[in-house]
Amino acid sequence: MSTVTLPKLEYRELKKKASAYEAMTRLPNYYLKGKSARKLDRRVEQSLKEYLAGKTKKIKSVADLM
Repeated sequence: MSTVTLPKLEYRELKKKASAYEAMTRLPNYYLKGKSARKLDRRVEQSLKEYLAGKTKKIKSVADLM
């Protein structure tokens, strides 16, 4: 058995990445085809354009939209 020693900051970063990966693997995967896929592609493209143009807001909760 071997022991690996890491600096605290590196350990915390690895731990954060591992928990993010774990959360991603619990999400279901959906594969879209045809019209649904094209519609989603257009929405994502439009959203990215708005984000890059600075037309979006950072919010802490959905209540901030009300």
